Amino acid sequence: MTGYQLAPTLEEYSHFLNIKIQHKVPFVCVPEKPDLDYIANTLYLSIGDVHGNWKKNGNVHGFYMSFLVEKAQELVNKKLWEAFNALLAVLIYGIVMFPNIHKFVDLAAICLFVDKNPIPTLLADTYYSVHSRYGKGGAIRNCLSLLYTWFKSHLPASGPFVTSTQKWPQRIMGLTGNDIVWCPTGMDVEKVITSCDKPLDKEIFESVCFEKGTDPKGLEKVRSAWNSIHTSDHISLGEKNAVAKQAYTDWVEDRVKDRLLPFPKVNPLYEQPPKVPNATMPAENCIQVNMESTKLHEKRSDARPKHHLVDQIRVELTHEAKVLKEGSLRVQKRARTEKGERDTTVVVEDHQEIIKRAVKEVEEKLRRE
Repeated sequence: MTGYQLAPTLEEYSHFLNIKIQHKVPFVCVPEKPDLDYIANTLYLSIGDVHGNWKKNGNVHGFYMSFLVEKAQELVNKKLWEAFNALLAVLIYGIVMFPNIHKFVDLAAICLFVDKNPIPTLLADTYYSVHSRYGKGGAIRNCLSLLYTWFKSHLPASGPFVTSTQKWPQRIMGLTGNDIVWCPTGMDVEKVITSCDKPLDKEIFESVCFEKGTDPKGLEKVRSAWNSIHTSDHISLGEKNAVAKQAYTDWVEDRVKDRLLPFPKVNPLYEQPPKVPNATMPAENCIQVNMESTKLHEKRSDARPKHHLVDQIRVELTHEAKVLKEGSLRVQKRARTEKGERDTTVVVEDHQEIIKRAVKEVEEKLRRE
């Protein structure tokens, strides 16, 4: 596993959930004294219901799931679907996406629902959960199914990785950077967030993680940086290239040794491209050439049945053209020989041209595909 690193991104989470990222400060400030009247209006609840069921659980406030489910069922019976959808959504936010206390939707989840920009917080929760579990054991709680979906999208979908009887850790250890699916199928991001305010070099020397309230100045700097988001599109970024430079690969391997990470060496599951000496061609260029060659081979394989289909259509249409043409000639001859109708002209469209156009349209469509 020393040949690659995987880390979820905002764009990937946005793709899997089909929720756009809003370019604004992503960190929701949870107020100490919430506006219960505003919450009632947002969730289509009566002010009496909200004030009567706003409860404290530990150090947080919110609604018990049983209350929200009961109100949602009442809305179903009355067929008030807009109000029902609001309660269903806030239940998903509080129970699935941002769980804190079992069967309890807290104020933080409600604020995230109102803000309608959950992707940055989901990603931050993922990293924080992984960080907090490092060396401590236990499971990751926050939206584990999303993390699993993201991770699986980068793994091979066929070949030895799928058919192997080894356990997951062993199979994953047998993968290299050449086997990873760097650009998941169907993911076509128009713009990528490349940076916020340009930080000083000393500020990005290493990542930091701090508890709420322990570093208010640091939190404010992060918050203000998100007021100046910079994006780039696929034109300015250029074509996708998943080949890692040798300097990066060396850094990963050195970090594994430095951190004493338990990555035993295993044989690769898939056949690897040949290594090329640096004197003739950089290794990353050779890998890129092999990857492009594989893609072209797959495209040719996919194109063969399509070309066969075009040939079959051409034969069928040619035969039909011949039949139609013979029929047209008979109609014209009959019109000329009928008594008293010698000067009559029967205009018959050239069916051969119709067939040619049809064949051309089919070929053009398949070429585009």
